[in-house]
Amino acid sequence: MYDATDLDLLGKTVAGATIGKTPTTHATIMATLALGNGNSFIRGLGAAPKAKLAYSDFTNLMPDLITDLNKLQIKVQNHSYGTDIDNDYGMEAAAYDKQIFETDTLIHVFSAGNKGTTTPSVGFYQGMTARANLTGNFKQAKNLLVIGGINRENISENLSSKGPAYDGRVKPELVALGEDGTSGAAAITSGSIAMLEQFYQQKYKKAAPASLIRATVINSADDLGTPQVDFVYGYGKLNVAQSLKTLDENRALLYEVARNQDLLIPLAIPANVAEVKLTITWNDPPAVVNAAQSLVNGLDLSLENPAGNLTLPWVLSSFPHLDSLSKPAVRKADIINNVQQITLDNPTTGAYNIHVKGNRITQGNNQPFALAYRYIFKNTFSFISPEKNEYFFANEDNYIRWENTYTSKTGNLSVSYDEGVTWKTIAAGVDLSKGFYHWNAPDLFAKAMIKMEVEGNIILSQSFVISSPRVLNVGYACKDGIALNWNPQPGAKDYTLYNVVDNILSPVLTLTDTIIKLDANKVNSKYFAVAANGIGFTGLKSYTIDYTQQGIACYVRNLFASLTDDNRVRIDLSVGTTLDLKNIIWEKQTGPNTFSVLQQTKPISNQLDYTIFDEKPKAGIQFYRVTFETANGQVQSDLVSVVYLKDNEFSFFPNPVADYLTILSGSFEDYSLSIFNILGQKVFEEKATSSNRFLLNALSTGVYVGVINKNGQQLKKFKLIKK
Repeated sequence: MYDATDLDLLGKTVAGATIGKTPTTHATIMATLALGNGNSFIRGLGAAPKAKLAYSDFTNLMPDLITDLNKLQIKVQNHSYGTDIDNDYGMEAAAYDKQIFETDTLIHVFSAGNKGTTTPSVGFYQGMTARANLTGNFKQAKNLLVIGGINRENISENLSSKGPAYDGRVKPELVALGEDGTSGAAAITSGSIAMLEQFYQQKYKKAAPASLIRATVINSADDLGTPQVDFVYGYGKLNVAQSLKTLDENRALLYEVARNQDLLIPLAIPANVAEVKLTITWNDPPAVVNAAQSLVNGLDLSLENPAGNLTLPWVLSSFPHLDSLSKPAVRKADIINNVQQITLDNPTTGAYNIHVKGNRITQGNNQPFALAYRYIFKNTFSFISPEKNEYFFANEDNYIRWENTYTSKTGNLSVSYDEGVTWKTIAAGVDLSKGFYHWNAPDLFAKAMIKMEVEGNIILSQSFVISSPRVLNVGYACKDGIALNWNPQPGAKDYTLYNVVDNILSPVLTLTDTIIKLDANKVNSKYFAVAANGIGFTGLKSYTIDYTQQGIACYVRNLFASLTDDNRVRIDLSVGTTLDLKNIIWEKQTGPNTFSVLQQTKPISNQLDYTIFDEKPKAGIQFYRVTFETANGQVQSDLVSVVYLKDNEFSFFPNPVADYLTILSGSFEDYSLSIFNILGQKVFEEKATSSNRFLLNALSTGVYVGVINKNGQQLKKFKLIKK
């Protein structure tokens, strides 16, 4: 259950959805990755920030009722959880295949699991080191997506569970960023698919079929690992931009092939194509539970060139041996997967035919399927990141990413901070095959552009922003007003203050100063953030703070009293701001409701820390407070206390004690605490310094005798009651 009150999930829950009773951090993080609204910080922005969500309990491992899902208009269901390794086609796998086969408008996304280094002990692949270790029977289903995890440099995380499926099928189908586990990779994918479905709905005025979305994301993926497909990265890394482009250009289509039919789909391949890639997927009927092979309706994909030659799909070896499972894919008929993919390098221009044969349809008279295709053209380069107005963190690690089909292995990378007038080299001889460059951006507040030079061609990125977030602080939080301040941003023309309005962090005020006073009765919520504005751009917003939870009362950030070596009491005061502060009056309690003035201090502008001394403390506990004279009257702090004791005097509290007993000593010499029960048996002993906390929760309820010893001498004996 996610936390519906989390700042990034405010207002996200679908009306009528059931809310669980005990939120978990894991569920909240997954929901944020999928569709967080970014209220807390830019890193709280999910893949689909406008989407809504509902809660389902994963203690029921079977699919939720489709009637319940339809009632809430659920189109994507994320499953960032797992059980143990389960290598068979069980009831759960069959149930998910059945639900998707019968509905075709619901997409289930599962994390691969985090047992990637584990060796399965049962099934066809038992004993295969770090293979076939998906966590959960449901992940063996055919009609859903299983997602593995990679790091920011496109390397599979060791703990990311690997394929194949129990019967040799390709699993995971895709990988996505998941440095903290495949749960996050699945959540990011689920949010991305929700966005793709919304785009399809808006463009084509109908719900996106699950098979079409699967074909789109698989065909648009960036190939990683062993070329084409493998059991670690599947068909590659999720590429949302290419998926959107595929849908926008109507390159994902639905077809239907009859039993024993050879369906021909014409494909005109233009000139200058470096690679053509096409993928078919279909929702296959569920197999019987415990079937040795799960595919029911087999289709056969091939691509016929103008000369009549056929190209077959890429197929992996499923033989149960580590060497076989690691072999590159080969072109041959695929008889086990309901995902088939063909790529062809440097195809000749002309009229091709895609063949989809239904000779292996065993259930029903026809089988619907989805086809997605893509042309990758020669001698092209484009930046993936930075996108337009994307934020790069100043003086932090960032990644510049691109797609490239030039034959050159290297390029030169530069940056401009003046809209391309002048350029500064980032790196020469950049390895283009990696697809990214790890860049520590300079400590600047600026709009920037990136340039790649390759084979005499210059490619420019969109303009983006380099900045660092401001640090927003509370100056004071009084009943009638709030003061906020932040560190100035060199080069900023002004600042925008944000407040959560109707569940969304929204701009409410623009100002040139770095401090602001607000009427407490006129603010929309207790959450604020701030961002610096440059000329034509806005910097990163600060972390959003709850001004009531920053440890700032009415002016007081910290008030503390302590003993000095010369038997004085030192009183330290830290304020949040000196705004409107006229006088600081230091007071000592002399009676139940009486105080005497120790000293008065005139505040100094921008000086936030002050100290005075009580020169003549009395033995025992002392209480102090501070009264502030402000432009609006007087404000008093809470009391602080200190115990003044002689060298061999001790004070302890609380008594009775529940968990911790605190002992204060009049000296800094080491001492020990011994505790005896009523039978005189020693039940506790621990050494301590001048002041310490002793954990006594292991003691039973009852009455004890405490003894404090120092240098072999008993200095204090007291009765101790344990609650």
